[in-house]
Amino acid sequence: MIVAIVYNSYAGHTKKYAEMLSESIMLPIFSVDDAKRYLPKNSEIIYLSWVKNNRLTRYNSVKRYFNVEMVGVVGLNNYDSDQSKLNFIGYNNIETNKVFFLKGGLDLDKLQFLTRSYIHNVGKRLKDCILKNGDCSTEKYEQVSLCEHGGNYISRNNLNDIIGVYKEHNYI
Repeated sequence: MIVAIVYNSYAGHTKKYAEMLSESIMLPIFSVDDAKRYLPKNSEIIYLSWVKNNRLTRYNSVKRYFNVEMVGVVGLNNYDSDQSKLNFIGYNNIETNKVFFLKGGLDLDKLQFLTRSYIHNVGKRLKDCILKNGDCSTEKYEQVSLCEHGGNYISRNNLNDIIGVYKEHNYI
């Protein structure tokens, strides 16, 4: 039986998803460090975390300590094809088939200077490429805006699948 939601958050997007999920399915939430302090080893959990360099942060240490029943992957990549999802799952050695991809956000103020500068330059190059090639799709402009201003895509609706599977498997 799943006893808690454990999350790892950097800019607050994953924490917000954990809070919304907790309200929906009535489970307590813990940061990774608090969970290791207060939950017994091998407790069944839902793990939510953010992605850095295509890695689900702290997943390996969490799966060594807890029984991870469901995973919420919070990031900006859409993972819009089944193959890209499978590649991510394989790359991260995720051991459950209950994996959900949740669009997070980008808070430029919380990034280190070099990372923020890199993202700004990516946005500038993308904008130049759009102007040069005439590719004026909404998606491209959203990417430029994200690089220039940051963005937040958190929505309660993004949790519908994970809530549905949780209820379907009689976790409540």
